Amino acid sequence: MYCDYDDLKARLAEESLIALSDDDGDGEADDGVIDAAIADADAEIDARLAPRYAVLFETAPAIVRSLSAVLAIERLYLRRRETSPEDLRDAISAARNLLGRLADGTADIREPNLRAGRPVSDSTTRGAGRTFGTQELAAF
Repeated sequence: MYCDYDDLKARLAEESLIALSDDDGDGEADDGVIDAAIADADAEIDARLAPRYAVLFETAPAIVRSLSAVLAIERLYLRRRETSPEDLRDAISAARNLLGRLADGTADIREPNLRAGRPVSDSTTRGAGRTFGTQELAAF
């Protein structure tokens, strides 16, 4: 998993996490519920980033941990059919925007010493035209 309970707790009060995930009523967050929310978030990340990056990440980059945590919290709210707070909705929107930019290559996920998660290819076409067109190649 790209994030854990502590990552969720860093973004949402523990009381809220318990309220969203305590299905058995024992006053504690249910591990299975938390794990399922994180797994769903990770699956969304993998689906979006797979065309560009080698996923599953051996060690999740910080940005992937953050995206996973925000999207997992969204899943917890959705399963309770509760409206998430506006600041969380803004964070979810920003996370999906960043995820899209990572997927299309306009944002970079790389961190120093990152072994897994390297871009599939660093080559891109950014020039205005071809260096070698039909006329230049005709001589060969």
